[in-house]
Amino acid sequence: MAALTSGSWTIEGITGGTASGGIGGGSGPIQDVVIMGKEKRVQLKLTIDSGEVSSGGITLPGFGSVGLVRQLDYYVMSPTQVGTSGVYYVLNATGSKLVVNQSSKDTSTGTLGRDAAIATTATIPSDILFMEAVGW
Repeated sequence: MAALTSGSWTIEGITGGTASGGIGGGSGPIQDVVIMGKEKRVQLKLTIDSGEVSSGGITLPGFGSVGLVRQLDYYVMSPTQVGTSGVYYVLNATGSKLVVNQSSKDTSTGTLGRDAAIATTATIPSDILFMEAVGW
């Protein structure tokens, strides 16, 4: 499988449309935009392709890809989003990458163990995540 990159995402607004106004299956530009003070907040539905992800994470799309014009300050994500494969996703410290984590399980007791980032690489299926891009 191919390694996942910032180009491995399909980007849509929560209610449809794409940042490019129709590219990627949308019917028009993203309409899920709120202006708050000096911030533009774009609500997104991001679909990641299936593939290999390293322990460093998957680079998130840049500002032009998510409907922003000048800059992308940060992403906001629901506390933890669990994918269909049983892994879950968290933002890295700078907010520019999505890190894949997984829980260990004690097979003798069935107890879930400590959560940890994947050690080296993992193959994940396609997943859908809901996030908000903040910038201008």
